[in-house]
Amino acid sequence: MARPRFSNLDPARQDAILAAAAAEFAEHGYAGASVNRIISALGTSKGSLYYYFDDKADLFTTALERALTRLMSDAGWSYLEEVQAEGFWEAVLEMTHQAVAIATEDPWWIRLARAYHRFHAEGGAPEAVGRLADFGRSWWRTLIERGQALGVIRTDLPLGLLVE
Repeated sequence: MARPRFSNLDPARQDAILAAAAAEFAEHGYAGASVNRIISALGTSKGSLYYYFDDKADLFTTALERALTRLMSDAGWSYLEEVQAEGFWEAVLEMTHQAVAIATEDPWWIRLARAYHRFHAEGGAPEAVGRLADFGRSWWRTLIERGQALGVIRTDLPLGLLVE
């Protein structure tokens, strides 16, 4: 996770840093991405970037988490808390279709997804791979817990098993 001081940055500056990083990773993949190109695009120094992030893997993971959070928000996943039992599965299907539509309409998303899969396949930094897996599990956990609260997802199995 980005160092706590990153959250103290102006949100516009946070967005600029993560957008530059995401663009670099989308274009070149994790292994081919250059921190030097990212800092050049930002007009900053390497020390400044590492003031906010532990390493390249931390920057990659933070950028991907932020991008996915925005994608899910744009697709309406925050609406899940308002969905009732009778419309739960239709709402999940619609939100999924919306997320896929958003992601496939922009080649940037396709490149970023490929960067993630290459990162995962290359082994990346183990803590970053684990962090991204935990991030995905948290989305599933939210979905399953909401469905269980509405009575549309079974509760006789451990939550961890359902999430996996």
